[in-house]
Amino acid sequence: MSGTAGGPKRTVGFLGFGRIAQATLHRLVGFGITQCLYTTRVGSLPKKDLEDSLTEKYRHINPGFESVRAVDLKTLARGSDVLFILAPGGAETKHIVNEGLLREMKRTSVLVNASRGSLVDSEALAKALREGWIWGAGLDVVEGEPDVAADHPLVREPKLVRQPASRACLTTGQLRDLAPHRECSDHDQD
Repeated sequence: MSGTAGGPKRTVGFLGFGRIAQATLHRLVGFGITQCLYTTRVGSLPKKDLEDSLTEKYRHINPGFESVRAVDLKTLARGSDVLFILAPGGAETKHIVNEGLLREMKRTSVLVNASRGSLVDSEALAKALREGWIWGAGLDVVEGEPDVAADHPLVREPKLVRQPASRACLTTGQLRDLAPHRECSDHDQD
């Protein structure tokens, strides 16, 4: 994914634009990202001052960088080459990445969920990958963890890279083995 001042436009999108999303954008700018789109909570106002300061900052690193701007969810899906899901879980965001949103994405786009498994409808993502609606996906969490069975729709999907969040997949006993000098209790579980 490389873009230059005269090269192709490379757009990264963020569903959720908090501290982690902004730190991720900072790391990606050097790889030729030319535009950042983001969507935050429904009803939240765009962060114009933040958008302007980040745009100015990243133009110094990458002269081809154009802008950081808030958009609606449909525009985010349609415009992103890579779409990062970095929003909080809960009833408001359950399956926010569903068949409708996945169908709006580019066939060449990649979905990355480093948030909560409940934000992505696993059945819809598996279908999107099988049918070529998007190019691929990278997940560190899937719906149903830690009890992901062999029949989970994403387990054998070849266009998916899954790297479980290390602590999320450990039992209290396994954590205890990693930290033998510290007593783990039921209160230590996430």
